[in-house]
Amino acid sequence: KNSDFSNKLKDILKRNFSKKIFNDSKKFEKIEHKVIRLLKEFSEEDFEDNDDVLAFYHIVKTPTFAYIKGDLEIRVKNQVINLTQYGHEIALSSNALLDLKVINVHKNKVMTIENLTTFVSFDDPEYIAIYLGGFHNSVKRDLLRKLFEFNDTIEFFHFGDIDAGGLMIFEDLVDKTGIHFMPCRMDVNTLVEYKRYWMRLTENDKKRLNKLINGRFKELVKFMLLNNCKLEQEA
Repeated sequence: KNSDFSNKLKDILKRNFSKKIFNDSKKFEKIEHKVIRLLKEFSEEDFEDNDDVLAFYHIVKTPTFAYIKGDLEIRVKNQVINLTQYGHEIALSSNALLDLKVINVHKNKVMTIENLTTFVSFDDPEYIAIYLGGFHNSVKRDLLRKLFEFNDTIEFFHFGDIDAGGLMIFEDLVDKTGIHFMPCRMDVNTLVEYKRYWMRLTENDKKRLNKLINGRFKELVKFMLLNNCKLEQEA
């Protein structure tokens, strides 16, 4: 796997991929489970969801969108969109993101959010909020870089689940964007505060957490393993 090459690839819809490779839009679906099993076996990545496996290699079931809201102005081709005046979130397709230019950012903080429910509920006016939907693709990373390049004093935060998947998404975000993200409410204190919502770790959770035990979240990971707990962002 060449990660630099992979980062530059564009997403392709699953049926379009099947048509391109097999000249049959449905043939890939018949062998998909075998392909996923092989990818899991030989990949260095640790996936929890089958859709994440294919998405990592830029094969997606449906077009991907980035949702964004906050105090900023953008241009998509010749159309200027003032999100400050609009007052709601907007969904931008991967194709639209390719044409996006940042015109003005009126806040100095960006928050990426793992889950859509939390993104919709998030209403802190001090942040530009972006829903990336789990693992992000190259086009969504370009959106973050455009914000960073517009103003490199902007602070970037990420809010996700306190579980193995959430921690891996954070690591992936930092590694592939090159932006210094700070975790938001992804710490031991937050776990303790919301103890009533704890969920027990599965064996796969424990396996994945052990791979992170010496990383930037080592104290959090040790606490989770010791107390057999994880926490969903929605809590």
